[in-house]
Amino acid sequence: MKEIFEKREDIKAQIEYDLIADFSNREQLNEFVEIMLEVALSRSPTMKIGRDAEYPTAFVLLDAVKDLADMLGVELFKPLLNKGGGILCVP
Repeated sequence: MKEIFEKREDIKAQIEYDLIADFSNREQLNEFVEIMLEVALSRSPTMKIGRDAEYPTAFVLLDAVKDLADMLGVELFKPLLNKGGGILCVP
């Protein structure tokens, strides 16, 4: 049980929960934290979503982080052109 509380607080610290949470988004933000907590504590390589769909655990976490960033209006990756003309993605 202690592991769950510690991991939840760790996730909140990583996403800077206290800085981004406000009255209008706190409930949705708590849902994202719980999804990230469930994925972080999962020992399974896949997670079942819905009735039949099964996805890699890392994909589920990445999708939750992307949804959180979209909710907050944050770009996760900004495309940049390198000297050779290729596209780089940097955080």
